[in-house]
Amino acid sequence: MLILNFALFGIHCITLYMGHTITYPGYMIYAVATYTFYTAITAIRNVVIYRKYNDPILSASKALTLAVAAISIYSLQSAMISTFGDSEEFRIIMGNCVGAGVFVLIFAISVFMIVKGTKAIRRTI
Repeated sequence: MLILNFALFGIHCITLYMGHTITYPGYMIYAVATYTFYTAITAIRNVVIYRKYNDPILSASKALTLAVAAISIYSLQSAMISTFGDSEEFRIIMGNCVGAGVFVLIFAISVFMIVKGTKAIRRTI
């Protein structure tokens, strides 16, 4: 997942600094927003519910789902600003803020998974 951050940074640079934006035709933006909020709520709910289980595969799956939901929120934010926004400065500021938040979240999840996995491996040895 740490490598995922490099890909996300590349997408961020292309989206903000090269001027490429995500656009959806017609009312498709509302369907994408609905799906994004559904996946984000479901990912957070699953992380909270399944944290009491000590299954590393289940934990990794839920962490990956949370990272995907965060990237989906970043994409939705970019699409909504390009569809409804009119200020280039606002698009850049919000893109940087949300992109940094997603980067930090994915980095924290990655480090947490590495630490937890290392401790679990040491306990079994």
